[in-house]
Amino acid sequence: MINLIDKQKSEAINYLVEGLKTREEIAKIIGVGERTLYRWLKDTEFKAECQKRAELFENDLLRESQSLLKHKLGSAIDNIVEIANNPKIKEETRLKANQYLVDRVLGNTTTKIEQNNKGDNKDKQPVDIDKVLENIKEQTKDN
Repeated sequence: MINLIDKQKSEAINYLVEGLKTREEIAKIIGVGERTLYRWLKDTEFKAECQKRAELFENDLLRESQSLLKHKLGSAIDNIVEIANNPKIKEETRLKANQYLVDRVLGNTTTKIEQNNKGDNKDKQPVDIDKVLENIKEQTKDN
Protein backbone atom coordinates (compact mmCIF):
# COMPACT_ATOMS: atom_id res chain seq x y z
CA MET A 1 0.00 0.00 0.00
CA ILE A 2 1.37 3.40 -0.95
CA ASN A 3 1.49 5.82 1.97
CA LEU A 4 -0.69 8.76 0.97
CA ILE A 5 -0.40 10.56 4.29
CA ASP A 6 0.76 14.09 3.52
CA LYS A 7 2.55 16.46 5.88
CA GLN A 8 -0.64 18.02 7.31
CA LYS A 9 -2.25 14.64 7.94
CA SER A 10 0.96 13.33 9.47
CA GLU A 11 1.13 16.33 11.79
CA ALA A 12 -2.54 15.87 12.72
CA ILE A 13 -1.91 12.21 13.55
CA ASN A 14 1.02 13.16 15.78
CA TYR A 15 -1.15 15.59 17.75
CA LEU A 16 -4.03 13.09 17.97
CA VAL A 17 -1.72 10.36 19.28
CA GLU A 18 -0.20 12.68 21.89
CA GLY A 19 -3.71 13.44 23.13
CA LEU A 20 -2.82 16.86 24.55
CA LYS A 21 -4.92 19.03 22.21
CA THR A 22 -8.55 19.09 21.17
CA ARG A 23 -9.50 18.34 17.60
CA GLU A 24 -10.43 21.99 17.17
CA GLU A 25 -6.95 23.06 18.34
CA ILE A 26 -5.27 20.50 16.09
CA ALA A 27 -7.19 21.69 13.02
CA LYS A 28 -6.22 25.29 13.74
CA ILE A 29 -2.53 24.43 14.32
CA ILE A 30 -2.14 22.48 11.08
CA GLY A 31 -4.16 25.01 9.06
CA VAL A 32 -7.29 23.06 8.12
CA GLY A 33 -10.93 23.34 9.05
CA GLU A 34 -12.46 21.13 11.72
CA ARG A 35 -14.65 19.47 9.10
CA THR A 36 -11.55 18.48 7.14
CA LEU A 37 -10.03 16.88 10.22
CA TYR A 38 -13.28 14.99 10.94
CA ARG A 39 -13.37 13.82 7.32
CA TRP A 40 -9.80 12.54 7.67
CA LEU A 41 -10.77 10.70 10.85
CA LYS A 42 -13.30 8.71 8.80
CA ASP A 43 -10.72 7.82 6.13
CA THR A 44 -9.53 4.19 6.34
CA GLU A 45 -5.88 4.94 5.58
CA PHE A 46 -5.80 7.85 8.04
CA LYS A 47 -7.37 5.72 10.77
CA ALA A 48 -4.92 2.89 10.11
CA GLU A 49 -1.95 5.26 10.36
CA CYS A 50 -3.39 6.74 13.58
CA GLN A 51 -3.72 3.25 15.04
CA LYS A 52 -0.20 2.29 13.99
CA ARG A 53 1.35 5.41 15.50
CA ALA A 54 -0.74 5.13 18.66
CA GLU A 55 0.58 1.59 19.20
CA LEU A 56 4.16 2.74 18.58
CA PHE A 57 3.67 5.66 20.96
CA GLU A 58 2.26 3.39 23.69
CA ASN A 59 5.07 0.86 23.24
CA ASP A 60 7.71 3.59 23.45
CA LEU A 61 6.05 5.06 26.52
CA LEU A 62 5.89 1.65 28.18
CA ARG A 63 9.56 0.91 27.41
CA GLU A 64 10.63 4.30 28.73
CA SER A 65 8.57 3.86 31.92
CA GLN A 66 9.99 0.39 32.53
CA SER A 67 13.51 1.69 32.04
CA LEU A 68 12.97 4.48 34.56
CA LEU A 69 11.44 2.06 37.07
CA LYS A 70 14.29 -0.43 36.70
CA HIS A 71 16.72 2.25 37.87
CA LYS A 72 14.59 2.83 40.98
CA LEU A 73 13.85 -0.84 41.74
CA GLY A 74 16.64 -1.35 44.28
CA SER A 75 15.62 1.75 46.19
CA ALA A 76 11.95 0.70 46.13
CA ILE A 77 12.77 -2.75 47.51
CA ASP A 78 14.96 -1.18 50.21
CA ASN A 79 12.03 1.07 51.19
CA ILE A 80 9.64 -1.88 51.46
CA VAL A 81 12.16 -3.84 53.56
CA GLU A 82 12.65 -0.79 55.79
CA ILE A 83 8.89 -0.48 56.30
CA ALA A 84 8.61 -4.22 56.97
CA ASN A 85 11.29 -4.06 59.68
CA ASN A 86 10.62 -0.68 61.29
CA PRO A 87 9.00 -1.16 64.74
CA LYS A 88 7.84 2.49 64.70
CA ILE A 89 5.46 1.74 61.82
CA LYS A 90 2.04 0.23 62.51
CA GLU A 91 2.09 -3.56 62.76
CA GLU A 92 -0.59 -3.90 60.07
CA THR A 93 1.50 -1.86 57.61
CA ARG A 94 4.62 -3.90 58.40
CA LEU A 95 2.66 -7.11 57.89
CA LYS A 96 1.44 -5.89 54.50
CA ALA A 97 4.99 -4.96 53.47
CA ASN A 98 6.26 -8.40 54.51
CA GLN A 99 3.36 -10.11 52.76
CA TYR A 100 4.09 -8.14 49.60
CA LEU A 101 7.74 -9.23 49.64
CA VAL A 102 6.80 -12.88 50.23
CA ASP A 103 4.18 -12.76 47.46
CA ARG A 104 6.67 -11.26 45.01
CA VAL A 105 9.27 -13.93 45.74
CA LEU A 106 7.06 -17.00 46.20
CA GLY A 107 4.02 -15.93 44.20
CA ASN A 108 0.66 -14.64 45.32
CA THR A 109 -1.44 -16.86 47.52
CA THR A 110 -4.58 -18.07 45.80
CA THR A 111 -6.82 -18.30 48.84
CA LYS A 112 -7.37 -16.18 51.88
CA ILE A 113 -8.19 -17.89 55.16
CA GLU A 114 -10.40 -15.92 57.47
CA GLN A 115 -9.42 -16.17 61.11
CA ASN A 116 -12.09 -16.05 63.75
CA ASN A 117 -10.98 -15.56 67.36
CA LYS A 118 -14.49 -15.81 68.75
CA GLY A 119 -16.06 -18.95 70.05
CA ASP A 120 -14.91 -22.06 71.86
CA ASN A 121 -11.29 -22.98 71.16
CA LYS A 122 -10.99 -25.77 73.77
CA ASP A 123 -10.63 -28.49 71.13
CA LYS A 124 -8.12 -26.53 69.05
CA GLN A 125 -4.41 -27.29 69.24
CA PRO A 126 -2.07 -24.29 69.37
CA VAL A 127 -0.04 -23.64 66.24
CA ASP A 128 3.72 -23.98 66.59
CA ILE A 129 5.06 -21.06 64.54
CA ASP A 130 8.59 -22.47 64.52
CA LYS A 131 7.33 -25.69 62.87
CA VAL A 132 5.36 -23.70 60.30
CA LEU A 133 8.42 -21.59 59.45
CA GLU A 134 10.59 -24.70 59.20
CA ASN A 135 8.07 -26.27 56.79
CA ILE A 136 8.11 -23.15 54.64
CA LYS A 137 11.91 -23.15 54.54
CA GLU A 138 11.95 -26.81 53.50
CA GLN A 139 9.38 -26.20 50.78
CA THR A 140 11.30 -23.26 49.35
CA LYS A 141 14.53 -25.29 49.32
CA ASP A 142 12.83 -27.93 47.18
CA ASN A 143 11.75 -25.32 44.63
